[in-house]
Amino acid sequence: MPGTVEGKLLPKILIIVFLLALPVQATPLSQSTETSPLIWEAFHPAWRPEAGYSELRQLAMDPERKLEPDFRIPPPLLDRVLFWATVYSQLTSRMRIVHDRDDPKLLYGYLDFNPLYRSQSLRNAERHILRLENDVKANLSMALSEVAGESSMSPLSPMDKALFRQFLAQRERQTGSSIHPLINNIRTQSGQSDIFQTALQRSQDILPSIEQVFQREGLPKSLAKIPFVESSFNPSAKSKIGAVGLWQFIPSTARAFIDRHDRKQWSDPIQQTEAAVRLLKNYRKTLPDWGSVITSYNSGIGRVSHLIKKHHLKGATDLVALNEIDGGLRFAGRNFFSELLAANLVEAYKTELFSPRALAQERSAEPTMRKLSFAPDGVCRLPQPQSLSPFYEGSGSDDVRVIPATLEGDTWVQAKLKETSSWLGDAFRHVKKNVD
Repeated sequence: MPGTVEGKLLPKILIIVFLLALPVQATPLSQSTETSPLIWEAFHPAWRPEAGYSELRQLAMDPERKLEPDFRIPPPLLDRVLFWATVYSQLTSRMRIVHDRDDPKLLYGYLDFNPLYRSQSLRNAERHILRLENDVKANLSMALSEVAGESSMSPLSPMDKALFRQFLAQRERQTGSSIHPLINNIRTQSGQSDIFQTALQRSQDILPSIEQVFQREGLPKSLAKIPFVESSFNPSAKSKIGAVGLWQFIPSTARAFIDRHDRKQWSDPIQQTEAAVRLLKNYRKTLPDWGSVITSYNSGIGRVSHLIKKHHLKGATDLVALNEIDGGLRFAGRNFFSELLAANLVEAYKTELFSPRALAQERSAEPTMRKLSFAPDGVCRLPQPQSLSPFYEGSGSDDVRVIPATLEGDTWVQAKLKETSSWLGDAFRHVKKNVD
């Protein structure tokens, strides 16, 4: 009887529809059953540009002339400084940007672990993070290998493969020889916007005094921002190698510039500042520019002086351009000057980058997730105006989810919805035809 046949076929129809819909819902970037769905829930790729507007690049031009002349951003370092400005102003410590170690224009996307922290215990969340990072890097490596013609194991869907190729082509990475070096060069960088806001709070009382010391000695006040990079203005900061205080003096430097025997003085903010002034003035006597001086603060004046003489370098931009494979500095050394330039930029334009409410709050146990998108040139865009920016409003268990209005114009989402609708329609027509 017709009623009996329909009763038997209805569960089969539902199973077929569910199986057809599952790959789109569970693994939106991947057709591979071996790829964990959680990877693509946490990772937001940059080759899917969302609606938004870019402001960091405009601020980097210093429209209000807040930066000192020697600390305006040199064009060769612009992308590198923008990278660190993104880290300092747009990603919290529970978000990580996925990027190329050497090319600051190659920002593959960002990992957002906030949902993981919300749904799991702190211990479980932190246990999963490293695995997720490694899985994302492995999948990106496979995708790059396929574009380079070295593999056919890309985890990306056909749509994402096309977008990924376009993303690389925009960054002048089109041939196998230009893509191959990227495969093992993928790195993640934790966001620091919540940490930087805490540093801004800490610096309110002491930074003016530090700037006065530098001004009294005829040095640029921008140098007084080094503690933003070194210690987040935490006078109790201590590194794994024994560096202490705002300026992170290692024991040998503290003995030479503060006091040979009294360790209690080594962490004193004013004592350290006076010592830092003497140290930086000494470096400037032998190095060509402030950028190389600041790089020496991180990498040591002996190392930097040797590279300048050996390679006939003119200053900091040449130091950064010298790759590690050619004998240049490692990642931390090559980026230290750019980090300081970014810290100066973010501090100077903190009102534009952080809301007054955010600056007034102490660092919370669960940093606020800010809406991110990526401009076509790989620069991370700022959030939309406040009415569109948050994913959640309120606090605690009563948070209300907010769907950004810009989602309506997201072409990728619309394409996926259309694709899913088409598949479901085909499934129903196929089943109906067999039943008839």
